Amino acid sequence: MSEHTPMERSMVEFGPLLERLLAGEFICAVSDEGAFRLLQDDEARERVDAYLRPLNRRLASNDEGSVYFLAWRVLDEAAREQLSRQLGETVASLPPLLEWLQLVQGGAGARRAGRAR
Repeated sequence: MSEHTPMERSMVEFGPLLERLLAGEFICAVSDEGAFRLLQDDEARERVDAYLRPLNRRLASNDEGSVYFLAWRVLDEAAREQLSRQLGETVASLPPLLEWLQLVQGGAGARRAGRAR
């Protein structure tokens, strides 16, 4: 049985939230009310930010403070390469989404046309 320092024990509660943030998720009152409330606490934000520092990440929010997400601390060449890969993945995921939206739109249009008869 390993002994954890108080800091390690205290960060365990942030584990699921940190995983979501590191996966690129946005945290707001709608997506996760509990995590959003937690991040509204100055001390909690400071602890999360301190944990992220060695990963070259920081906790960021929009101007209104209504959504939290991760940002790079320093945007060096390695970070630029990672962002470029992520953008490529996002762009590659758009055509199937657009195709699905067209199918949904076409189906909705056909239903409206059928009711109009």
